[in-house]
Amino acid sequence: RDVGQEPGSLPLLEFCLTQLWERQEFRRISHAAYTAIGGVQQALANHADAVYAEFTKQEREQLRHIFLKLVRPGQGTEDTRQVASVGQIAEEYRGLITRLADKRLLVTGRDEERGEETVEVVHEALIRRWQTLRQWVDEEREFLVWQEKLRVLLGQWEESGKDEGALLRGLPLDEALKWRRSHPGYLGERVLNFIEESRLSRQKELKEREEQRNKNIVIVKKLASQIRHPITSIGRTARLLSRKSTDPQQLKFLDMMAMEVTRIEQTLEDLFIFVDATPLKKERSLIYPLTIKTLMLFYRTMEKQDIKHHTVVPEKLAWNVDPLHMRRIFIHLLRNAIEAMENGGELTVEIVEEADQIHIYVRDTGIGIASSDLQRVLKPFYSTKNAGIGTGLAIIKRTVSDHNGKLFIRNRENGGTEVEIILPE
Repeated sequence: RDVGQEPGSLPLLEFCLTQLWERQEFRRISHAAYTAIGGVQQALANHADAVYAEFTKQEREQLRHIFLKLVRPGQGTEDTRQVASVGQIAEEYRGLITRLADKRLLVTGRDEERGEETVEVVHEALIRRWQTLRQWVDEEREFLVWQEKLRVLLGQWEESGKDEGALLRGLPLDEALKWRRSHPGYLGERVLNFIEESRLSRQKELKEREEQRNKNIVIVKKLASQIRHPITSIGRTARLLSRKSTDPQQLKFLDMMAMEVTRIEQTLEDLFIFVDATPLKKERSLIYPLTIKTLMLFYRTMEKQDIKHHTVVPEKLAWNVDPLHMRRIFIHLLRNAIEAMENGGELTVEIVEEADQIHIYVRDTGIGIASSDLQRVLKPFYSTKNAGIGTGLAIIKRTVSDHNGKLFIRNRENGGTEVEIILPE
C-alpha cells in the first residue's frame, strides 16, 4: 500500500527491503525496523541525502539543474514528477544521470515514438519527502511554473511547423528573455532555440516598423509642406485685406478666415513636431524664463477670454533639459488649458523642486476630461476636441519620456484639469 502503482515502484520496494534486510535481528524483519527507516517513502529520502553527500560542491549544483527539470510544479495541487528527454539536460551534466540511476534515484528509459532517451525521478516520494529537493523546488517555483507554460507554447510552435506567428511576442517574450538571463544552463536546446527565434523575429519586426515609420515621416513632411505654403498665403492675404476693409461683415468673415488659417498652421506645426525624430540636446536651462516667455504668447488670448493666470516658479531654478522641447511642452499644455476655458477661468503654472526631481503642474478651471478619456487622450490621434487631431499630448508624453520623466493627467475635485510632469535631474 505504501508503494502504490507508480512506475519505479518495484525498485523502490527493492531498495526498502534491502535496508530492512540490513536491519534484521535474529533473521527477523520487524515493523519497528520498518518504522525506524521511515517506511518506503522516508527511506528513499534518507538514501537521497546519503547519495547527495557523495557529490562535490560543483556536482551538487549540476544535480540541482537535473532534478528541477524532472519536477512539474503544482498550482494548488501536489508537485509531481515529469519525464524529460536526456537531450533537455546539458551535455556536461549527463554523466551524472547514469550515476543517479545506478543509485536508484533516477529511472532511465526510451521514448520510441520520438526516438529519445528519457529520464525521471524513481518515485514521487522523492519529491514529497526529500527536503533538499523540496527546498530547490520552492526556491524556483516561479521559474518552474513559467517553464511549464512555455512548454505548451513551445509545443504549439513545433506543431505549427515552426510558424512565425506562433513565436513569443510582447510581455511573454520579455519574460522569457529575463529567465534566459537569470537561469543559464537550466533551459534545454529546444527552449533556447524557441526564445532566440522569437527575439530575432521581434528584432526584424522592429526594424521593418522603423523603416516604415521613416517612410511615413517623409510622406507626412512632404504633404504638410505642400499644404503649408498655400495656407500661409491665404492667411497673409486675409490679414492684409482686413486692414484695408471697413465693411463690418467683410471684416468678420476675414477674421474668421484668418483664425481658421492659424488653427491649420498650428495643426501642421504639430504634425511636423510629431514626426520629428531629432534627439534631445539637454543643457542646464533656467526654467522661469522658459515658462514666462511661453506664457506671453497667450496673453492676448487669455485677456480676450477673461482668463486670470498665476505662476509659482522659482526664478533661479535651473534644470538639465532640452529648452526647445520644453518650450513645446509648455505651448501644448497652456493651449489645451486655455481652450478648455472659453468662458473664462484661472490658469496656474507651478513648479516645485524636490530632492533630485522637479514637479511641473499646469492647472485650469475648465470643462475637465471625461473619466473614460483620461487614459486615451495620451494616444496619438485621439482627441476630445472636434477640431483636434490628437498629437499634442502624444508629443508631450514622448518628450517627457525622452527626459526619463513621468506624465500624469487628472481631473480636479472642483472642476478643471491638472497635468503633472515629473522630471529627474
